[in-house]
Amino acid sequence: MCVQSPASGLAIILNLRVPCRAKMKMKRKRWQAYAIMILLAAPAAFAQTLVIVNTESGLVAGSGDEIHVWKGIPYAQPPVGDLRWRAPQRMAAWKGILPGTAFGQMCPQGNPAQLKPDMSEDCLNLNIWSGAQQGEKRPVLVWIHGGGFGGGSGRIDGEPLARLGIVVVSINYRLGMLGFIAHPDLTRESPNQASGNYGLMDQIAALRWVQKNIATFGGDPERVTIGGSSAGGTSIGYLLASPLAKGLFQGGWLDSASRLFLPDPGLRETLHGLTPMEQVGLQMGPHIQELRALSTADVMKRAAQVADDLYGEGGHGSIGLKPESHVHMPNVHDHPWWAFTDGYVMPAELYTMFASGHFNHVACLIGTSKDEGLNFTRKMLDLAVEGYKDYLRKYYPAISMKMFAIYPGTTPVEIRAAITRTITDSMFLYGSIRVADFESAAGEPVYVSRFMHVPPGALGVMHGADAVYFRGDVKAGVTAGAVKYDAEDEKLSAEMMRRLAAFVKSFDPNPEQPSPRWPAWTPKHQQYLEIGEQTQPHSFQDQAIINLYRKQLGQ
Repeated sequence: MCVQSPASGLAIILNLRVPCRAKMKMKRKRWQAYAIMILLAAPAAFAQTLVIVNTESGLVAGSGDEIHVWKGIPYAQPPVGDLRWRAPQRMAAWKGILPGTAFGQMCPQGNPAQLKPDMSEDCLNLNIWSGAQQGEKRPVLVWIHGGGFGGGSGRIDGEPLARLGIVVVSINYRLGMLGFIAHPDLTRESPNQASGNYGLMDQIAALRWVQKNIATFGGDPERVTIGGSSAGGTSIGYLLASPLAKGLFQGGWLDSASRLFLPDPGLRETLHGLTPMEQVGLQMGPHIQELRALSTADVMKRAAQVADDLYGEGGHGSIGLKPESHVHMPNVHDHPWWAFTDGYVMPAELYTMFASGHFNHVACLIGTSKDEGLNFTRKMLDLAVEGYKDYLRKYYPAISMKMFAIYPGTTPVEIRAAITRTITDSMFLYGSIRVADFESAAGEPVYVSRFMHVPPGALGVMHGADAVYFRGDVKAGVTAGAVKYDAEDEKLSAEMMRRLAAFVKSFDPNPEQPSPRWPAWTPKHQQYLEIGEQTQPHSFQDQAIINLYRKQLGQ
């Protein structure tokens, strides 16, 4: 196939099996030179199509036939050196053609003593899957990964969903202390007099990049849905409330979003008795320039030590309750590096933003799983009744006796099951239902699901269990830990993918001739779709539990 000028988008399509012999005008000679260089560098046995597009920063070469894939595209300058702990900066232009056939670096995470070679602070990159033809505009899904704001990456397979007629984008964003530290020095540096939430700023920067560039890849910037599971779903909740994200998306998919509307710390002030994030940052060191001079591994080691000192045994810090903290396991604590109320990205607490109507009104697809809390109670020690009551008094002081009545338990097995339900309902279900109510009351189409299917070999319907079905990761014979998916799982996944793709296209998850029909959620008619062995609509029966948590939280 011929090499053409890349000025208009899907510009150069090269099949490496055949050389291009087209006669080019003189002004196009340099594009042909780039193509020849690619051809000469390719092994003879290498047989795939290269698709080169022109972004605002330069040319990017992707690969694929029916579905074209571009990987590792930088959407902001590397946040290293003096740019560590600053808002993401627009990517500078590069020369030549950027190879986009391999995933970019992951953001640093995990044990700082064992950082992998494919981890780097130069990690603000994204990936795109598109089957769009020249001139076509397909709706877009931007996937924001989970991992407790401390792990994960955009390394997914977006092809299954892209085959259903949408463009799929996945992104990286800064994690842990590198993504969420606040510090008085950083606040003084900022023109907005705020610091922290750099990971959320990265997500917003990626969405701005999508608005400017996705048409080049066959996507429609006016039909963008952002989606994520776990901390990714939580990110969607914060982006719904952030004024910086206004107008960057038209739909939101919140899957297993954790601890929405639960108390967050403040930047300087003490909210809900939680340690202000600037004070946490000061524990890292008094001067930010000293911290910027540290290596990635050394600054991560210091962050781990700070978390131990503040929140370990004998620590004086107070942190918001999070499911990832495994709060029921002795000698294990959570990290403080999480999205919070900084006064800029999040001008006020999440609940305040929603309750006052200051949130982004968009269509929403919202899902939870039946046994979300099971991930965090599997290894908890046995508790007697009095120990269980102490737990309830500690975490739910205003409603502890009512909690014991709703979630009863006398034996260790019953108590573990009861605590699993409290985590499921308070950390995941509560925030999901409140978002559904707020968005639907604002006149937006909202659809809610409850995943009930237990995959073969699983202990239950675990946290985020439905995400892999919606994304198309489930194939018969594929194993994931103790789980081994079968043909029925693959069939269920195909149906869930169809519904997700329909939502991205039209903000209605009912494709042609759906069976059954997914009802819309409204505050007066709280209906949802139960997905499992029998997929069918249900009326929500747990409003009393939602009201109980509202009392505990003063909401």
